[in-house]
Amino acid sequence: MPAAAGFYYAETDLTRTPRVPVLLLHGAGSDHLCWPAEIRRMADERTLALDLPGHGRSTGSGEQTVQAYTAHVMRFLDTLGVYRAVWAGHSLGGAIALWAALHHPERVAAVGLVASSAAFKIPVKLLDYLGDKSAFPEALEILQAHLFSRNPEKTLVEKVMRAFEKAPLSRLQGDLKAAADFDVRGEISTLSLPIWAAFGTEDKLTPPAAGSYLVRQIPQASVLLARGAGHMLMLEQPKIVGDSLAAFLKLLSLNLTGS
Repeated sequence: MPAAAGFYYAETDLTRTPRVPVLLLHGAGSDHLCWPAEIRRMADERTLALDLPGHGRSTGSGEQTVQAYTAHVMRFLDTLGVYRAVWAGHSLGGAIALWAALHHPERVAAVGLVASSAAFKIPVKLLDYLGDKSAFPEALEILQAHLFSRNPEKTLVEKVMRAFEKAPLSRLQGDLKAAADFDVRGEISTLSLPIWAAFGTEDKLTPPAAGSYLVRQIPQASVLLARGAGHMLMLEQPKIVGDSLAAFLKLLSLNLTGS
């Protein structure tokens, strides 16, 4: 996996497309492996799946605000010589994409949101438990209860939760604080960029109501409602989510170099 200025990332460009790249941003406490092959290896797209600072194999430390993470991501793109990209993110990664679109629209060709919206409702008890190292097992229980649908694959749950168990407590705490403090509901209706969003009908952190709110604020948004999926819908239903995102990107017809 290549690295640039301390950022590790996975890049796929099977056809050497001239279109702007698709930047994939993971959620809280995660890394680029949260994106399945159906999304990382979309046909006719150049994808850049990034490990945020202090996550995965990237150096540096995690942040506690969406604004700070956005600045890091722009520095990463600058290092690669990429000026403009489609910013697509899961959960906290979607918040980063929205912040960039609102405050640096010249760097954003379009926005993709997976289980993400203008604000989050992070359980207060989860944040409290993360502030107490001895209560980390209880925090993981709450997290697991909010991440998946009612009937997820056992192996998927075990794999995802194993990664969270190994994550530094401070990193997860900082990421969830960034998500809890994020709120752009007063600005979201000003967005004029193309937007695609996917929500799971059984998502407890970003419920379907968040999708309804997004459509009310941005009527032109393209929305996928994945039935029976939870907050990790891109892992629970990778083909459905991947096909929907790929179709959205093809409609954009972004025949740009991205540099």
